[in-house]
Amino acid sequence: MTFPYLDEGPEGDRIGLALSGGGVRAACLGLGALQAAEEEGILRETRFVSAVSGGSYIAAAFLASRAGADDRGAWSRGSPEEEHLRRNLRYLADGLGDLLSGLATYLRGLALNLLPPVAAIVVAATVAGLLLDTLGLLRATADGVAGPYGTQRRAAVALLLVAAFALGAAGRRRRPLRWAARACALAGAVGLVPDLLAVTTWVETGLATWVTTAAQLAVAVVLVLSTLALVVRTQWAVVGTWARRGVRTAVRTLFTASCVLAALSLFGLVTVWAAGGAGTALLAGAVAGVVLVACMAFVDANASSLHGMYADRLARAYVTRSDRDGAGHRLDTYRMTDLLAPGVPQLVICAAVNLCERESAFGEGCASFSFSPTQVGSPALGYEPTGPFLERVGQLTLAELIAASGAAVAPNMGRFTQKTSRLALAMLNLRLGLWIPNVFQIRGDREERGRSRAAGRIAWLRRRLGAPGPLAVVREALGRMSMRHRLLFISDGGHWDNSGIVELLRRRCTVVFALDASIDSARLSNTLRMMSLARQELGVEFDADAELLTSEEPVKRIRYRFPDDCSRRTPPRWLVLMRTFIVDEMPTDIVALGRGAGPFPRHSTLNQFFSVRESDAYIALGRWLLRRAVRVADLRPAAGRPAEVGPPNGGYSSARIAAWS
Repeated sequence: MTFPYLDEGPEGDRIGLALSGGGVRAACLGLGALQAAEEEGILRETRFVSAVSGGSYIAAAFLASRAGADDRGAWSRGSPEEEHLRRNLRYLADGLGDLLSGLATYLRGLALNLLPPVAAIVVAATVAGLLLDTLGLLRATADGVAGPYGTQRRAAVALLLVAAFALGAAGRRRRPLRWAARACALAGAVGLVPDLLAVTTWVETGLATWVTTAAQLAVAVVLVLSTLALVVRTQWAVVGTWARRGVRTAVRTLFTASCVLAALSLFGLVTVWAAGGAGTALLAGAVAGVVLVACMAFVDANASSLHGMYADRLARAYVTRSDRDGAGHRLDTYRMTDLLAPGVPQLVICAAVNLCERESAFGEGCASFSFSPTQVGSPALGYEPTGPFLERVGQLTLAELIAASGAAVAPNMGRFTQKTSRLALAMLNLRLGLWIPNVFQIRGDREERGRSRAAGRIAWLRRRLGAPGPLAVVREALGRMSMRHRLLFISDGGHWDNSGIVELLRRRCTVVFALDASIDSARLSNTLRMMSLARQELGVEFDADAELLTSEEPVKRIRYRFPDDCSRRTPPRWLVLMRTFIVDEMPTDIVALGRGAGPFPRHSTLNQFFSVRESDAYIALGRWLLRRAVRVADLRPAAGRPAEVGPPNGGYSSARIAAWS
């Protein structure tokens, strides 16, 4: 079997450092580890640094500062950058003014998010009302709305639906039959509209009779707020008793049902209005059509989501260089290719690409996706050189990439996707993910520039039509993801592998220092998942027994083997796993804090508002773990490495850098 490795086996050691996900907790741990790695001399020997979610925040800032001409020890102990982070620990909402600004941005995005589906419903209802009126299939009665010739119409609808099913089953490989099946299904749906309106009217009448308007509004508000809280709270893991899980599922299901009922009510109201021949209904339909076309042309799904605000907040806190007066160089001024420099480890930002279940390797609805200074892509899709890729997608900044890697809340989250909350997340605009062009579609689709003004306008129109619009939000709500589409949806790397280790193994690292910010009791939730993925994707086997499940040693060295390590002369490969267990050898204040009543070192990932003491404790813990890991790894001195290893970090020549960027 051929496994999708990106590099050939190295001569000598190839060191990688993995920083797992975990929000601000992981970022602070990662900062301490990077500081210690540099002080111990390991960082200059490191070839790759892979990072997920919170780990990518600090890895991007740290390595971007090292890629500059004059880093001045940025992000070292006691540096202005570290002080800047302490002043911006509440980066999501720094004060009342910032909170109100973020709320205004969210409401603007929510309006842009809801406007296209509302306009589409009005247009469809207007067309349906005119069509049903022309065909004589819609009439108003004292009890609601119905159509004449009920028995004959329902029989015709049943025949159309049966024909649609039969044609669809027979036309899996024949496009004409598939189109015929869709036409029969559409005709059957139109024939069912009178019955649908009658049922909707009956439900609305019952609600108006049984429940007062004030009570309905109160229930709607409670549903929205509780759904918002439960959806956000339960994205990372389903915890609690079966009763609590049942309540959460019931609330999300009720919210989805309420959204569907509201859409049907609006559809029915406009349909009856248009069937009655009201001129204002036709005017409303025309205006809605204009609004829908404008939204399709100018509303960007990435711009209306929370992704941009999230990236801006991250860029504000994790600067590459900072002055004492608070000014800093932000990550949104860097591109990924700017980090490609001699003497600097390659940063690998780990994310996940969402796919349908039949396209994903294990039916989990996603696959690995990574950004590095040399290439972007996924083993499931292919890879593209980073420079041309960024030019094609519009020069994504480093801040946008780490925001995509940390997009923990989204309608589609790979193996964590919950169908009962997918619509709720999309409608409430809780979307942190990023839409990008499909790397398959990029190949052979290069744009020609500079020929004429008309050619430039055509190129702009092509980019605009190819950009994610309202239909992308609909796909998020319905979970319609595929590698065959022109756009791909990227979300948190933790939705596939929250450890970041698999991407280092894919690059043939022979020594991996892995900082795991898990908060489960065994601190192994990331590691056990990683071992399974590494075995299935890369054929890597780990020599770890059941003792690992009960051990509370903060640093463990585990041997692993690549599938082609057949010779006895093959040197051992080591995973040095760092976990947040507290032991007596650690500094006294860390031990006291870890064994006290507080949550340290297991703060929830939802907690993005750390105190200075908590952040400093995590940074100190990360430094201690990395130093212990260096001793446990027992690496040969740099001077004793074989000559084939080459310069530190596999130092890149200017020709290679130019080719990659």
